[in-house]
Amino acid sequence: MRFYDARDKSRISLRSTTQRRRVVGADLVIGWVKVTPSGTTAASLLKDPGYDALGPYRDRTATSETTIAGGCVIRFDSETPRVHANSSHRCIGVSSVRLSSTGDLQVVSSTEQRGAVVNAQADPDETLATRGLVTGVSATPSVRR
Repeated sequence: MRFYDARDKSRISLRSTTQRRRVVGADLVIGWVKVTPSGTTAASLLKDPGYDALGPYRDRTATSETTIAGGCVIRFDSETPRVHANSSHRCIGVSSVRLSSTGDLQVVSSTEQRGAVVNAQADPDETLATRGLVTGVSATPSVRR
């Protein structure tokens, strides 16, 4: 996930101590929906699925694929992000969170969560929103940025 300052129209690098302080005390709610063909393995998901009747990678009217959903709350209690999970905040499919060398927040999903992404989102909480911070998502098979 990347953070942006909506007021300044600039990207925020979480590698910067000053920039990380802007997210302390806030939460980021993430979630996704993926599909995976029934009976597939993580390795087989890396193959090109090819064309179906509606064209490359297009929606089908019927599918044998399994829908996978996941998500969690990422909390910034300090300058280091962490998964926030308790009896009222479920975390499904996230094995860890970390900062990348480019200052992006990376969410690493569990092996069971591998699949083709249908939708992924990162919603800033009211604390981040009042600070003018927004987020954007880029997804790979196992890591979301």
